[in-house]
Amino acid sequence: MIRNNIAVPAWLRALMCKQAVRIGLPLLLTMAALHVTADPVVSVAGPKGVWVGQDGHDFTSPAPVLQSNDVQDVHLVVMGLPTERRIVTAKLIGYGGGEWNYNGSQGSWKIKMDRDTGSANADFYFDPGTFDTLRQWNLDITFDNGEKTNVSFAGAHTDPNRRMPNASLKAVWLGQDGADRTGRGPAVGPDGHQDIHIRLSHLSPKVAIESLEVSVRDSQRGGMSHAVIGSSKLPPHDVEWSYGLNRSGVWNAEVIRHADDPSQADLYFSPDRDLIGKSLQLRLTYVPGQGDMTTVVAGHTDPLLPVPMPMILEVTHARLPVIWKAQDGEGSHRGDIHVRIEGLSGGKLTAVALSDSVGGIWTYTSGVAPPLYVPPAGEEIQPPLPLDLRTARGSHTADLFFPPFRNEASTRMTLRLIYAEGPSVVTQFAGGECDPYLRGIAPDSSRVVAHPGEDLNVLANRYGMVRLSPGTYRLNRALELNHSVTISGEPGAIVAFSQSPGDRNLWQTAVKIGCGNTTLEGFAIRFATPIHWQAEDYINGAAVLGTVKQTPGHEDPGCNIVVANMDIESSPLAPGAPPDDPAWAIPLANGGKVPSTPRLMRFLWATSGKITNNILRGGTCDVMQGPWVIANNDYRGTTPGAFTYDVFAAHYCHDVSVLHNRIHVVGASGKTWRFLTMTQAGDHDIIQDNDVQDIGIHDTDTVPNPNAPEILLTEAYRLHFEGIPAFLSSHGMVIGIPALQGSPVRAGNVVSILNGPQAGKYFRIAQAIAPTIFLMDTPLPAGHYDVSIATGFVEEDYERNTIDMRGSSASADFVLAGNQYGPRIIGNHMLGGNDSLILSATPTESPNIWGWSHAPLLGAVVEDNTFEDAVRGGTLHVEHNPRYIKSNSDRVYMTAELRNNKVRWSDDFFAGRIEKTARDTGYIKLGDPNGMDPSEFLAQVFDNQILSSRIYPDVKALKVISARVNGKDVVAPSIKSESTPH
Repeated sequence: MIRNNIAVPAWLRALMCKQAVRIGLPLLLTMAALHVTADPVVSVAGPKGVWVGQDGHDFTSPAPVLQSNDVQDVHLVVMGLPTERRIVTAKLIGYGGGEWNYNGSQGSWKIKMDRDTGSANADFYFDPGTFDTLRQWNLDITFDNGEKTNVSFAGAHTDPNRRMPNASLKAVWLGQDGADRTGRGPAVGPDGHQDIHIRLSHLSPKVAIESLEVSVRDSQRGGMSHAVIGSSKLPPHDVEWSYGLNRSGVWNAEVIRHADDPSQADLYFSPDRDLIGKSLQLRLTYVPGQGDMTTVVAGHTDPLLPVPMPMILEVTHARLPVIWKAQDGEGSHRGDIHVRIEGLSGGKLTAVALSDSVGGIWTYTSGVAPPLYVPPAGEEIQPPLPLDLRTARGSHTADLFFPPFRNEASTRMTLRLIYAEGPSVVTQFAGGECDPYLRGIAPDSSRVVAHPGEDLNVLANRYGMVRLSPGTYRLNRALELNHSVTISGEPGAIVAFSQSPGDRNLWQTAVKIGCGNTTLEGFAIRFATPIHWQAEDYINGAAVLGTVKQTPGHEDPGCNIVVANMDIESSPLAPGAPPDDPAWAIPLANGGKVPSTPRLMRFLWATSGKITNNILRGGTCDVMQGPWVIANNDYRGTTPGAFTYDVFAAHYCHDVSVLHNRIHVVGASGKTWRFLTMTQAGDHDIIQDNDVQDIGIHDTDTVPNPNAPEILLTEAYRLHFEGIPAFLSSHGMVIGIPALQGSPVRAGNVVSILNGPQAGKYFRIAQAIAPTIFLMDTPLPAGHYDVSIATGFVEEDYERNTIDMRGSSASADFVLAGNQYGPRIIGNHMLGGNDSLILSATPTESPNIWGWSHAPLLGAVVEDNTFEDAVRGGTLHVEHNPRYIKSNSDRVYMTAELRNNKVRWSDDFFAGRIEKTARDTGYIKLGDPNGMDPSEFLAQVFDNQILSSRIYPDVKALKVISARVNGKDVVAPSIKSESTPH
């Protein structure tokens, strides 16, 4: 409590007088409590605090960083501080919860302090967010000599949405000006009718927008709430449009902030009537809950006003004779495929684009108009491969030469010919056999036999083939392979790396592979000492074996990297040494950290290869693109005292075969969390006959899990577009969209139909012929429907794998998350863990806010699998959560067929489990209880059964939570078990 008879400085008395009108009664009460006088009196020992309130300052926000947010801070004044002492830290605690710090805890919200040198007074500013401030407060202050003091005072009411002057939301009505970004209902995307467009300004540029709700002041609708911002939410029936999570399921709105000026944004929503003369209230909420409000008067609106029809780009389809001449050696580069096209018109070809149905694309351009559109390369997406065009003047024949992308046997190829005059011509033909590894420069035929003591760097860069005789080859620096080479070893050959104690240079690789067609075979790699490795950064971090980025003048395709019959161990940890990269470490409760192990192989700058028959101990084997064969490897754990996220990982891959690998732990080992992770995209990959045990979360672990509970995981959460197309050509081969919502669309992307009679079907894009116009691989059906366009995993096979997680009640054995099209999960055996199987149409991470829509999972086949002794069983669902996933309806995001699967419960599994728990244990659940529409998940289920000595008559292998099962909508709790034929 603040005591009476305290000497108040003149500056504070002036401030009180100046602010009295602005801050009202709380300050007047504070002044009365202080008994302010002009005469100095003896102060009571110890500093005293004054709650000034919100007086027009903004230094902080509800965040662990010091930044403004256009909301007025609470101003505190502390008097009577020792003038000779400097304040080092200050911690503000509100009675009942909340912590704010000046120079304190890194995770807490920040305080701004102002204090003149030698002053007995200090000003503190903090943003309480939406916390209640009408309570007791304590400010703990620490001085530079270690002494501490505590200031206790009473708080007062604050408005969490009191904006700074000139920072209040403003809106300008622009009407229906041709834009179409929303439709009717809570689902996202355009609907073919013009939106209302409102320009927003004076937004807080540094703060994310959580939601914006639009309500209509309409006396016929009973008026609306005029509650102060920051109080209770408007009733759902008053809100008609909502941007954000839209928990009430009203019509969707979109807010698009200006990239060059985030204080401005555009609001779009679809009208349901003529709103002329109506007053629209816009209620904005920022993260983490503070808000603003304004109104705008609507003009005339027509809810059926169509969007101006774009020019429909048609192409001419022709059947041209095509001869697949395979890799006949006539191309300019080793391994080029030769295709001859006959029956051409004889016009001048200015550009050619060739694609397969898996995402491979090759282009040629003469530089003469019309130009060829090529989507910009981004992230790990590679640009199109080159295509060489050879024609003779006046000839009706053209010869195409291009490098192999994959074995194109029986693949549908799409060829688009762009002429200087006239329409583009498209023809399709069947691909043929080719060897995708036959690219780049083959090793020189020169040979040498090496012996211990000789310099391997010299030999490997002088000869095309190096044979290691038995013995140990000691290297104190990386082995750099600057050209294609084969290094093979006789039994007993060991390459041992070391780093002297005084050498602090950071290693990126131990073996740097600079060219494709490089083979390492038949020898062991060891480390005699710990190594100081380069920090982790996904693409260029440390690895025992690593490829290098291609540079001008060194444009080798990185094809056919072979690591076979090797025995590879990563380096040991230095005793007691901290990790070189603490950002990639798991913190322990005792303050220590467990570092990550450098990757065993980082082949992200390579395009294809084989990793076969190796003994592996250490970090991840990481690949990109394809084809890759990863087969018959024996993984035995990671570096003792360290951890690794994955045994194998693949990104933006195709034709990756992960076959017959054994994953287990032999001897001392750190933690390995996952068997396989694949991210962003995959095409025709095969994961088959792998045996996995000893890894992942176990109930006896002493190392905390770094958010890696999955044993087998695929992830793809991004969309390019969702909504009604702008047009569909008469033959269904060309589709246009109004505008991109995400990153550029490319060859191989998937178009999913989300509603109508064809809902749940998906089709491939052959080529992007403009940023918003796409040529299809097969025709889209006629009709009016919403579509989703995404990059993801297509036609992936997971067969006959065994994942044994007995001893874990927290792991997820098999997880396919996000954009998945046609996955086949057949004949697998999953034992133990929390979840045997999770198939999820997940919330999206882009575009727009997280959880803006769903990444479809379509055409899944789950057949002949055995799910044994999983605590929670498994889940197939369109994922929902009212706290962070937007609501939707009237769209299909998941289709699956489950046939002849078995849920097995062993007697040991049931031992010690009470009956109620046992009855809710282990089965596979379909659907999500938070969904609005069961028809978002179409399931066909047949002949799934439980195998157990403990059978409960009302428990089935599958339980439906919310789904359309065998053509019938089923929503729990109206049913007790699946209603399916057996």
